[in-house]
Amino acid sequence: MAISPNHRPKLFFCSATGVGREGANMRAVMLRLEFHHCLAYVHQASARCESWGRRPRVELEGVSSSLEISLSACRSSLQFLLAVKQVLQPKVFWLIVFYPLIAVRRILWSNQANPNSRTVASDFALIGQISGILNGLATQATLQNEGLGFENRACISLQTLNAQSDI
Repeated sequence: MAISPNHRPKLFFCSATGVGREGANMRAVMLRLEFHHCLAYVHQASARCESWGRRPRVELEGVSSSLEISLSACRSSLQFLLAVKQVLQPKVFWLIVFYPLIAVRRILWSNQANPNSRTVASDFALIGQISGILNGLATQATLQNEGLGFENRACISLQTLNAQSDI
């Protein structure tokens, strides 16, 4: 194990336990996002096995636990992003956007397959919160890439208004 136990991500993230000291830097954020992504991806692989579809429903119980682990890992990555949103800078938007998009896709797929699940409402609330964070980061990243921060745009708007009023 190349990562010390103090820095290893827990299997699932719980907002009640908090982020901890090490969760407040981008290296720890990326490590945890990658961990949850790998966990979800590995356990979701069982859903891709075509032969499971032809077997009796009883044999799918082992696969369903793996799919639940995958889904929990996706939820954990989104909950973690909510917990560290103050650390996320617009410049890292394109580095992290992949992780929540994949997690949201997996959660939506599960909710479509199981619309009566007890977690549907909380899943959609979580997705709504994440979309707000991603929208804010994307907007800020776009403004930074254009070289125009809020202050610059406000000055340009005032200059344009002044120029138009002089005409």
